Amino acid sequence: MLRSLLSLLLLALLLVPLGLAACSGSSDPTELTDQGYAALGKGDYPAAMEAFKDALAKLQPSDPGFVRAKMGEIEAWIRADANKAHDEFLELARSHPEEVGSREYGTVANKMVAAQQFMTAIDVLDAGIKAHAEDPKLKATMDEVKAAAQKAGDPEAIKKLQSLGYL
Repeated sequence: MLRSLLSLLLLALLLVPLGLAACSGSSDPTELTDQGYAALGKGDYPAAMEAFKDALAKLQPSDPGFVRAKMGEIEAWIRADANKAHDEFLELARSHPEEVGSREYGTVANKMVAAQQFMTAIDVLDAGIKAHAEDPKLKATMDEVKAAAQKAGDPEAIKKLQSLGYL
């Protein structure tokens, strides 16, 4: 009887740290990044931001999952502060040109347009077109941005498009 009781007590003591670890959330950057993207999919931008921030705190810029986590954080920033998203994305593109290609420029610009952030979308696409002039998809995306800005009647975006030679 005493032996059974001691065994149960030992088992309970072993399970407590596991239970506490489960409550505190993941410390694996890949899992945190996945949680961030799941939160983005639900439109929970603050939770996404927190998950990506936690993932990035555990990653070095040279780590394989860094760019994926940073892209998620940038997407979350689009809704909270499009200018910060713009700056963070262009810095990521500058520091990781081998991993941030024309596809990423288009993705970020499209997310900015969806959030009605035309000025930052135009800047990102303009930088993408300059960096990847050979990609016709970016020019097609710029045409979509032009149409969306005109439809929304955004005079500043239209003026910017004109000044950059896209209208």
